[in-house]
Amino acid sequence: MDITHLAGDRVPSFHFRSIADVDEAQDYAKSEGWNLRYLQLSPGRYDGTFYGLRFGGLYFSLKKHRCPSLHALGARPAQFVPIVLPLMVGGSLRFQGQALSEADAVAFHGRMEQDVLIEQEAQLAAIYLPEADYLRIWRSAYGPDAEMPGAGRQDALIGGPAIAGLKERVQSLFPNDPDSLETWFAGLEVHSIHGEITNLLVTAFADQKNSDAQKPNENGQHVSIHARRARDVMEARRYEPLALAEVGAEVGVSVRTLQYAFRSYFGISPARYHTVRRLAGARDDLRQADPAEASVTDIAFRWGFFHLGRFSLAYGKHFGEPPSRTLGQRQTRVFRGQRAPVTRNPGPSLTRQARSRPVQISSVRSVALDLLP
Repeated sequence: MDITHLAGDRVPSFHFRSIADVDEAQDYAKSEGWNLRYLQLSPGRYDGTFYGLRFGGLYFSLKKHRCPSLHALGARPAQFVPIVLPLMVGGSLRFQGQALSEADAVAFHGRMEQDVLIEQEAQLAAIYLPEADYLRIWRSAYGPDAEMPGAGRQDALIGGPAIAGLKERVQSLFPNDPDSLETWFAGLEVHSIHGEITNLLVTAFADQKNSDAQKPNENGQHVSIHARRARDVMEARRYEPLALAEVGAEVGVSVRTLQYAFRSYFGISPARYHTVRRLAGARDDLRQADPAEASVTDIAFRWGFFHLGRFSLAYGKHFGEPPSRTLGQRQTRVFRGQRAPVTRNPGPSLTRQARSRPVQISSVRSVALDLLP
């Protein structure tokens, strides 16, 4: 649904979409300018409700995720700095490996990679500030001559009255009942919101500046580094079965250390992650393929699944449908609910990588990563 309401010299627009598929959630994120890949880490059905409100150079979003374990990886919108506000955390929520609670908030700046892990259920609000506005707010709190943190770092905002007030104000911008959107939007007061949000953010950053924040946990940093390096190794070799010993050797740690770091960061074993990543890759190819030119067998082999019975069983258990049903699905798929256009520049788009490299079968070593449940 797309609603537009004239308010002085501003033209607010509101977007709402009910989503029942991880791929739809990823497409919606792309329409907002995110360059993200969503990876469903555990079996189950995804269900989400996404809201977006834009006016006066600001963009607000509210996303209600009800899902199995979900990993989002990619880049933020290039022209905006997102400030993410967890409103409700039903399971585990991690940004860049850092656990967040409902008392926290986090701002991202620079060209840093976004690495988000959601388990079970979460409601996340976000404020998208133009880069120049974010810098002005930050320097209002820290001083005009203060040096900005290095690009690629996240700013955790310490929980406190300002954060609580900021979350309450942002949450009040969105309706409680999607069935009464037009009535709600007609009564939305937008003229004072920009100033209120700015003042709350300045106060939040000032609280952060004056707080005695704990020093980073060195062991936690090592866990994060090992897990992310291992993920990068598996991503580079995503078309083939792999062994933990190979991954550990490239990361420079033992298999035991690798398993501990990976479970601590992602909540699942590296073996399972690699299998799920390849299943998701096969699903993407199945949905993009022309059934007249491609087969389930071809795509399964491309992703290193050479036992078709086990592949179909694992695929059906994880995604709730057989691979034969997914084949060619994107060509006929329509969004559930109404798709609202987002007029802002969507930023960089995801580029499909070539899948022409030959399949290689690696030797079986200590712990094989191609073992399907």
